[in-house]
Formats: sequence, C-alpha cells, structure tokens
Amino acid sequence: MNQSFEKQPKESAKAFAAFSLYLGLGEQRSLEAVGQKLGKSKALMERWSKRYHWFERVDSYSWHLAKAGSGGARDPESGKAAQWKVCGQAELGSNIVNVEAVPILGKGK
Repeated sequence: MNQSFEKQPKESAKAFAAFSLYLGLGEQRSLEAVGQKLGKSKALMERWSKRYHWFERVDSYSWHLAKAGSGGARDPESGKAAQWKVCGQAELGSNIVNVEAVPILGKGK
C-alpha cells in the first residue's frame, strides 16, 4: 500500500518529481522555488500541488518520520521511513525519482 507521500495513482512522473523536489526543499519550500528549479511556471506548480495534495502529503511525510523516529508503534514501513532521504533524489518507499533525470519539456507550460 502506498503512503500518501509516495507517487500517487495517475500522478505523472513529472508531477511526482516536482513534489519530491518540493518535499526536499525543507524550510525553503515554496511552489515558486520548485517552478524556478524546474523551469516551469508557478501556476503549473499551484495546479499540481492542489490536484495532488502536496501540502497534506508533506504533513503526512513529516508525521511518518516523526512516528518512525519516536520508537512508536512498529509497522513494516517504519524502519524504512527512518532511512529515507530527500535531497535531489527522493527515496520514498520503493518509488525512487531522480529529479534531474525527469525530462521537462516546454518551459512555463
């Protein structure tokens, strides 16, 4: 079963790569920053963030890492969560996306 912060059904590789980058920006996280890094418009990032619930997914990821780090209830995913990293390459469960390897066509579209 996918976690909410992993690639979602019907989410394109480009949209997931953008979300992964957004997630990895940490405290400097913004839709505008993601758009600039990917050469895409802020409007597209706003559409993707709304359609794929980026804000809720970031909260879910944070909660999941906190739960894994607190030694709380152990589930099969909690050990993995403690090892996941987000820095240019998002390792979210079994879905690995190298943000720079995803082709981005047509700037501002």
